[in-house]
Amino acid sequence: MQIRGIMEHPEWKQFETAVASFIAALDSSAVVTHDVMLPDLDTGKLRQRDVWIETKVCDHFHLKILVSCKRYKNKLNQQHIDAFVGELLSSGAQKGVIYSYSGFTKPALDKARVKGISCCRLYTNEVLDLPELLLFDAYLLTPAAHFYAVRLKSAEGQPETIGDLLNLELPLPGNNAKILLLDLLEGKYYKQRNVLREVARSTGEIPSDWSNCIAISEPQTGADLIKIEFGGCWDVYQARLEGYVVNGSYEFTENEFKGTQNSPEISKQGPDPGTGWKKIETIPEDLDKTALIKVLYSQGNYREVLQSYRDLKISELSAEVKARLSL
Repeated sequence: MQIRGIMEHPEWKQFETAVASFIAALDSSAVVTHDVMLPDLDTGKLRQRDVWIETKVCDHFHLKILVSCKRYKNKLNQQHIDAFVGELLSSGAQKGVIYSYSGFTKPALDKARVKGISCCRLYTNEVLDLPELLLFDAYLLTPAAHFYAVRLKSAEGQPETIGDLLNLELPLPGNNAKILLLDLLEGKYYKQRNVLREVARSTGEIPSDWSNCIAISEPQTGADLIKIEFGGCWDVYQARLEGYVVNGSYEFTENEFKGTQNSPEISKQGPDPGTGWKKIETIPEDLDKTALIKVLYSQGNYREVLQSYRDLKISELSAEVKARLSL
């Protein structure tokens, strides 16, 4: 099928071209002709048809389909359906299809169902506006962490702020070397997260949350002075309906969609993935199998986020109030 560049034509012609191109892509065995002149069965005179399809059902029974393309500002009404019924009868086609740029009124759809006419709308990289088009729900998981420190006992020279705590030097087991608590936390966080990532990749399961503990002890007595709990978790986002972009054809009379659907783009400029997503508490347990779950690992810097709490006093954190760190 030959189609000239769409920019050479007015909008209504571009619409016809897009419809014809989409239909032709659905079935390579069908003969799809755009803007064709065919004899009218009643008058015998040539009459323009927007799109004409000749195909076979079950690869055996010949079928002719007439497609009319209406690029109007308003929805088509039942009078438009009546007019198309007459056009269909005079065309010799066994099936009629209408593509409306602006959709259809309910009376128009009711009339079309009775007449066996398929009412369709074409979407070309457009924002989703019909909930029934939603083929899947999309969820996004981005890395987060939790961290809290609780003072178990007071002692002279004990760290007062999170910054003081992170700058503590702790002995490494088995030698005289020391490591900053900040370095220790960062190393353990990324090591465990990488393990969970590999498990998730190999099993297809959603990565789980995890926790670990470190106790700061008094050198003389060995008594625990400060208990630190830290670990990894996930911020969960659900795609907003208005964020979906679809390419394809929706058939109103049968509530059927043929094409592709893309969830919103993901921003990597910060912990928030963008306006196309809304944060939720958790992924639903009864999630439909058609749901798409994306796991994003590249967000944020654990070390920098921890340091952003350096001026906070340890006494302002507790076991009941955890600092959740969105990375």
